Amino acid sequence: MPHNITPWYQSLSDVLPADNIGSDTAIATTADIQQKMIVLRQGLNHQERQRFQALGAETAKIVEDVARQLRAGVTEYEVEAAIAAACLPCGIRQVCTLVAADERIAAFKHPVPTQKKLKRQMLITLGAERHGLHVSLSRMVQLGEPDASLRQRFLSLINIHADMLAATQPLRS
Repeated sequence: MPHNITPWYQSLSDVLPADNIGSDTAIATTADIQQKMIVLRQGLNHQERQRFQALGAETAKIVEDVARQLRAGVTEYEVEAAIAAACLPCGIRQVCTLVAADERIAAFKHPVPTQKKLKRQMLITLGAERHGLHVSLSRMVQLGEPDASLRQRFLSLINIHADMLAATQPLRS
């Protein structure tokens, strides 16, 4: 597919005729070029896969190290700050850090950190980027023994996760 590079400051109307704009989504007045764009999506090469795996491992270690140090009374902001302090020296950029304590876990799908203090449960989600590669992960922390309901939900979740891992094929999207 031919392409041209246009300086960011140049108006698109100067370089594109009105009837020659395409999109892979249903945007009014654009041509549907979704199928043409699919061939432009490329997999990661060997070096990129190694960097991706390293980023995933480092990001998981950072979040898990922070999670292991959690104690009742820590705020969501403090957890976010600890993650940032560990990411920056590694060249890892936090794209999205979500932290929720206790009842905020169920109340918000995307819990932006607040002054809320941890009592028993915390959800930590990190979207991280380095060298153009992105990873996302979530970890749950439970202080003390979980109740029977939480234990059952956890067992259901790990079964779903096991099925997903079994169905995942390397080098496939």
